Amino acid sequence: MGLSAERLDASMVALCALEPAFAAAVAEAGHPAPRLSDRGFATLLRTIVGQQVSVASAAAVWRKLDEVVGGADDPARIAGASDETLRSAGLSR
Repeated sequence: MGLSAERLDASMVALCALEPAFAAAVAEAGHPAPRLSDRGFATLLRTIVGQQVSVASAAAVWRKLDEVVGGADDPARIAGASDETLRSAGLSR
């Protein structure tokens, strides 16, 4: 279940009033279309499957990142990694 179109628009207007950079982005890109899903079992199952896939993907990227920088838990190694190295682990700018 997603936000109604009215609730989404009201939330976007409120965020624009609070944050000028957000307002500038919305002025350029416009408001997103609401992503509404049917209620019921199929939507619940799609959500669960999507989360599991996301968790598995994140774990794979972490393992690769840890491998290519020699320790992803070290901020200096991450900061010192080139864009190419980070991309090779599955990250993007």
